[in-house]
Amino acid sequence: MSKRDVKQITLRLPLEVDEALKEISEITSINIKDLILLAVLNNNRKFFS
Repeated sequence: MSKRDVKQITLRLPLEVDEALKEISEITSINIKDLILLAVLNNNRKFFS
């Protein structure tokens, strides 16, 4: 995959969600970007099931 194939998106999360993700990230040592990606992938899987 080349850099031209990669698209960047910007998400505006509610403050409560952002704070919760920061806390989860600190507890689990999982990067916030990875947590968001997992949530999006999980949501899409449910949507297309």
